[in-house]
Amino acid sequence: MELQLKHYEVEPKPIGIGYYGVVYRAYDPLEDRVLAIKKTKIEMGKKEAQILKKVNNSKFLPALYEFLINDGFSYIVMEYIEGEKLGDNFKARIEPWDVKTGIKILMNILEALENIHHRAGFIHNDVMPKNIMIKDKSPDTVKLFDLNLAKEMKNSDMFLKDLRNVAEVGMVLLNGVLPDRLTGNEIKNEGLMSVLMKGLKPTEENRYDSAKQFSKALQPFID
Repeated sequence: MELQLKHYEVEPKPIGIGYYGVVYRAYDPLEDRVLAIKKTKIEMGKKEAQILKKVNNSKFLPALYEFLINDGFSYIVMEYIEGEKLGDNFKARIEPWDVKTGIKILMNILEALENIHHRAGFIHNDVMPKNIMIKDKSPDTVKLFDLNLAKEMKNSDMFLKDLRNVAEVGMVLLNGVLPDRLTGNEIKNEGLMSVLMKGLKPTEENRYDSAKQFSKALQPFID
């Protein structure tokens, strides 16, 4: 069924179908721009729109243009993200990325999370390769998206879940595989591995206090 929503020219075939919603590509003739429209349940849509509104000038998160409710569903009108996903999940072995490129990707994801944590008061709760887009393998184009599972940060330790996921993404990008699947040949830099492991397995005495602190720990490896 063709989606009709205000003045937007919506392509009939969805570009993404998930458990929580459907995403369409559309054109806004008033602003002369291509955008994405996400159709989902009202409460879930309200939550995602609320977060995006609070972080709306964050470079590494999709921009929010409009939030609508129509016919019992919510519609999030937002930036159309070009590129490809970093991957599907954490299980498959991949060809490791160049170290500096991989670290820059991680730092940009962490900047997005810093905004979600401190400006919106939520955790993303689903930081995985499938929820990270990149164009032409350029770190500056990274976008962290899909806030379906985001949770309000009700205690000070909840953000550690996001940092663990970032460390997992880092392991996959830089080693090609998660640590429990390492053969011993992938680790090229023990200092970098230590930084990632601190995010992956935090303790009371040895942990990052924020996404920003995790990012600062990665900085020396690209200088």
